[in-house]
Amino acid sequence: MISGNLFESYTVVDVETPNSRNNSICSIAVVHIENKEVVFRREYLVNPMACFDNINIDIHHITPKMVETAPIFNIVWEEISNFFTNGIILAHNARFDLSVIAKTLTDHSIPVPDMSYICTMEKAKRHIARENFGGYGLAALCSGFEIGLQDHHNALCDTTACNALYGKLIELYDVDDLDIKSYRFEPTAAVHSAKPATLQKSMNILYGILWGIGCDQIITQKEHAALYEWMEDNKAYKRDDEFCDCFLILETVLEDGVLTKDEYDSLLCLISMQATSERYTDTTLSMQILMGIVKGIVSDNVINEKEMQALYRWMQSHESLKGNYPFDKIFKALTESLADGIIDQEEEKILFEIFGQFLTPTQSNSCSLILSGTTCCLTGNFNTGSKADIEKHIVKCGGLCIPTITKEVDYLIVGGQGSEAWVYGNYGTKVKKALQMQEKGHKIQIIGETKLFEV
Repeated sequence: MISGNLFESYTVVDVETPNSRNNSICSIAVVHIENKEVVFRREYLVNPMACFDNINIDIHHITPKMVETAPIFNIVWEEISNFFTNGIILAHNARFDLSVIAKTLTDHSIPVPDMSYICTMEKAKRHIARENFGGYGLAALCSGFEIGLQDHHNALCDTTACNALYGKLIELYDVDDLDIKSYRFEPTAAVHSAKPATLQKSMNILYGILWGIGCDQIITQKEHAALYEWMEDNKAYKRDDEFCDCFLILETVLEDGVLTKDEYDSLLCLISMQATSERYTDTTLSMQILMGIVKGIVSDNVINEKEMQALYRWMQSHESLKGNYPFDKIFKALTESLADGIIDQEEEKILFEIFGQFLTPTQSNSCSLILSGTTCCLTGNFNTGSKADIEKHIVKCGGLCIPTITKEVDYLIVGGQGSEAWVYGNYGTKVKKALQMQEKGHKIQIIGETKLFEV
């Protein structure tokens, strides 16, 4: 029989996650009990270094903006790890919380300790019929036992309620050896599993970047900026098997500041498999590569004749892309620039403007944004709230939101967090359609999230 004081000293835990993968943490609460007294009680906001899903923001109301300056999990772990390596963990649906913690630790290359836990959900299932309270969720059980749960999915509120629920359960049903479970993490796959479409899109763009920075057969340190940006955009997946080798080579390249021919060839060889695609049409794949090429070319803020010639030849061999924005516009500008064999500053400026809009479609003009009486459409994930929150803000300012791009739309609002589902690296089909409409003279403007909140 387990000694009674084991159940008088324990740690209550709850985590909140930024997205549906449940392998990163944006908030964790820890309440430690010693001899039935609370001796430590704290909630931590955590920068998960991962994207947020709108549904998760709607549940816990934690936004990317709220955690952008918060510590990453390995820093928080230094302060709380002793609670997990000694004694009992208490949680509601404990295996979920412990699994998220274990995957997050693995992502930070921190060993996952074996843990002992008591789960209030599992204990409730042992003793209480489902129909008594309508289910075994924390909210249902707290309502049934008249336990306060004022801010459900706030981690600290949930740990407090879980602790009160535990007290009620042991008061009614006591506690025994069957309530103590062991948790041992056994990873079966990469922690951050990128969706196949995300993997392919990222690799296509990287292939294009490498092609772009090497097309003039001169690779400068300034051109490394495009590689840094790619790594930053994909850092959540650096431990994936498919991404890992690329990151290792890129980190070596950027550490010594020199991209040797061998390293360049190794990277190209590593991702050459992405020259075909099962996830995207040939047109979309080629447009992704074109985006990478443009990123590579402009990364040193110079467009030279060799780069123009190389891009022109690439576009000639991909004439099937005609009609896809901005292929025709780039091809026309290149044709005109190369016609006389002399590239002047005005021609270079025009190309930079076209490339800039292709890579960053959102407009940053200084004009005031007036939402009253306008029609808006949203795309991507937002830093300051869920799409529902953004829509409420627009409606409050007198605007209207509709789900699709039409001729009536005045503003396409682009979320600052982007979207993993976007077809291109920094935008998707809504932005592409809006750009094509602009080319035809429509009034629609593409506005970033930051601009929206200047209203």
